[in-house]
Amino acid sequence: MIDLIVEKLDAAKNGDVEAARWLIKDFVETVKQNRDREGKPHRKPSGTHTQFDERLLDYLVECFEKIDKLTTADIAFNLAAKGRIGPKIKSSIHAKQLSHGFAVYRLRQANHSFESAIEEIAQQEKKSVALIRKAYGLFNKQFKNWDT
Repeated sequence: MIDLIVEKLDAAKNGDVEAARWLIKDFVETVKQNRDREGKPHRKPSGTHTQFDERLLDYLVECFEKIDKLTTADIAFNLAAKGRIGPKIKSSIHAKQLSHGFAVYRLRQANHSFESAIEEIAQQEKKSVALIRKAYGLFNKQFKNWDT
């Protein structure tokens, strides 16, 4: 019979956000249960969460290893909701990216070159050129190649 930790690990790896949160909460509770009131570790484990499950630790290590310049923690820890293609971004971030992309589009319509439009918006918004280029790609994809 599959135990709960294996079930949650499999679910989290397959995009179940609640399972990923459960795993993180279980880890946090284990750490807390193994500390005294002053935050110092007990010499011997105590409480309901007394030992770390090695499978959970392996999962968390894998998640930490995924974090880099291209992968955020919410994606690495399987906390991002997933769509058909991959992780979904928060709607507020999506809206901001679309607004950056639209700003590039407007400059392009005013006869700016692609690169100068990207650079100008990056400077105005204090964002990287790569991020603005990505935002423009998202905008262009979302609105079916308006910039043709």
